[in-house]
Formats: sequence, C-alpha cells, structure tokens
Amino acid sequence: MWGAHLFRPAPLLREVHCWFLFVEDVQSPSLLKAYESFLSSDERDRVYSVDSERLRKERLLTRALVRTTLARYSGGTIAPGSLKFSKNEFGKPELVGTNGLCFSLSHTSSLISCAVTTHSELGVDVEDKRRVFGSNLMRLARRWLSDKEVSWLQGFASSSSDEQRRRFIQLWTLKEAYVKALGRGISGAPLSNFSFGFDASFPGTEAISMQLHQHPEAQTISLESEESPWRWQFLLFEPSQHHYASICAQRLEGGDANSRDFKFWRTVPLVRDEALGDDAVALAWSSLALL
Repeated sequence: MWGAHLFRPAPLLREVHCWFLFVEDVQSPSLLKAYESFLSSDERDRVYSVDSERLRKERLLTRALVRTTLARYSGGTIAPGSLKFSKNEFGKPELVGTNGLCFSLSHTSSLISCAVTTHSELGVDVEDKRRVFGSNLMRLARRWLSDKEVSWLQGFASSSSDEQRRRFIQLWTLKEAYVKALGRGISGAPLSNFSFGFDASFPGTEAISMQLHQHPEAQTISLESEESPWRWQFLLFEPSQHHYASICAQRLEGGDANSRDFKFWRTVPLVRDEALGDDAVALAWSSLALL
C-alpha cells in the first residue's frame, strides 16, 4: 500500500511529531478513493452528510491524515483502516490500543494537521490567516477571551485592523491547542477562564528544539490559569505564509527532559513526506524560566 520509507518509529518521549496536509496537494481521484477505503462506515457517512464537494474533501482528508499518520508508527503491522477510536466524556478522540501514542487533530479549509506524542497529552490548532470574522472583531473577543486578553487586543486599535485580526487568530490557536490538551474542550474549559500573554524578550532555546526558522523578534509565551500552567509548553508558528498554528505539549519531568524536540513534515499520505517550506517560522514559545 505504501513504501517502507514512509514508516516512522514512534516519537521519543521528548519529541512532538507534527504532520501537515495541504488540501491543494491532493488532486488525484484515485488517491482520494484510496483514502476513502480507510474510513469506517460512520466516518464515511459524515463525509457524505454535506453537499459541498469542498467540505467532503476536507472531511475525507482529515480522517485520512489521522489514520495514515498513526498507522505509519506501527511499521506496517496495522493498516490505516484497522485503527479503532473512542471519545472521552467531553468528545476528545482517542486511539484504542495506543501503545502510548497520543494525538491531536486540527483542520481548516486549506490545511490539516495531526500532532503525535508518546505518553504525554497535547493539543494542536491551525487557522488560516485570511479568515474573516465580520465587522466587529472586538465583540467576538469580548465573548470568548479573558478580560486581560481583550485589553491586550485593544492595544492594537490604533494599528491596522488587519494587525488586530492577526493577533486575535494567534491567541485563538493557543487557546484551542490548550483546551484540546486538557481534553475537555471549550465546554469543560471556557476560553475566558485563562489568559495568554506575550513578552517581547527572546524566549531562548533551552526548553525547545525545532526544525523551524526563528523569527528575529520571537516572543515568550506565558499562561495564567488555575490549571497548573507550569505543566505545559507552547509553540506558536507559521507552517506556511497563509497559516498560524499552535501546539500545547505536556511538560516532561526531570533533567533536560524539560526540553521538547518538535519535528515537522508536509505530507501527502501514501505518496511522500518532506520538510515544511522555508516560509515556516517560529513566532513565540515557552521559556524554560517560566516552566
């Protein structure tokens, strides 16, 4: 079905593997048919429950990515279509018979991401920079964000409206990634109950290793939460010039295990894997001093 060169060993304890599937990369009808063969009957019903061809493709590729990504770690012993999933009480999907694998999934109309760790919870979120929120962004911010975050966003009122919108999206990806890692979703961890902040100081690289260019003005991410914020590490980055993404990974205990090693691939499942493009840039991450 696929070449052995596409198999991967399971992530080491300190590693976070993040796979990106750009929707535009898949145009072959035969490849889409192969992906559909991996789906369960429930997944297939969900794909065809919408009339939009674009939405059907997005749903199909999302399920194909998570199934092929997790199956590749079995070294060919488990077919993508044989994987079984369950959900926790808040609806977070989990792999049955994981052997320690944990995963998180996110998608937009143009990009899908699946992040994987071993024996540690995580969350990933991707958003399109071009996403439109309507005429009153601050009304949306006051509905979903903390008072501190709303105040921070208001500081960009004198800037272009596009800058304020970009900052909102960055915050949103961090908050979504965090609640996914907690495993409770927005209903179990309301977004206004915690606050992210950005410090202009360079965060350093003691707590992180990553295959990304670092923005020359990279910032330090901080989190204020009653949910033991020191337990989590964060990375905000641009996987492409059109997208923002955030990863929240559980902090490891002991020694230099505090340092997370993030690895990234652009993939077309069953066909090829390659590094993210040169326009992939790390914008902000957690400092070891804040852990």
